Amino acid sequence: MKVLLTISLLLLGLVSFSQSDYQPGHMIEINCLVLDQNSNDSIPFSIVEIIKNDEVIYSSISDFDGAAKFNICSNQLQYDTISFRILGVGYFPKTIEPKIQTDTSLIFLVVQNPEDSITQEKIREFTSSYSSVECGTYQLEKAYKENNLYRHCDGRTMRFTEIMEVEGNTNEWEMIKK
Repeated sequence: MKVLLTISLLLLGLVSFSQSDYQPGHMIEINCLVLDQNSNDSIPFSIVEIIKNDEVIYSSISDFDGAAKFNICSNQLQYDTISFRILGVGYFPKTIEPKIQTDTSLIFLVVQNPEDSITQEKIREFTSSYSSVECGTYQLEKAYKENNLYRHCDGRTMRFTEIMEVEGNTNEWEMIKK
């Protein structure tokens, strides 16, 4: 079953890469799957980072099935190269630079590091040390209070409170730097 899933995702990724109809101003969905290179087993709790100009612009932790998902504005991909860095407990780091123009599925095959034994405590320490996502009541209250200006991928701008009223979340919005 895992082999069939792997082949299906590879074919989907190849179809996505073959499309070259870049469209500015829309969200691109990037589905990632982190697998062990030798066994094809999924690697849960891996850190998947998107890097642009040597800065991490997005990061996520893969779920129990080794999957992570990103929505990124196509405008960010127009002129710049982005890279993906995968970090996992018990595995060597891996970096790739795919050319992405449309919705895409990527499979990352990572290699075990035999010198790094995997324990539940190491996984907890690892994921907490790389977690850069603020969440919780305090951060939400702070966002409402600051009411910063955000820009949507299509160019619209709104304040945080307006976005929450209209859309309910800021998934496709970026805060405009002060």
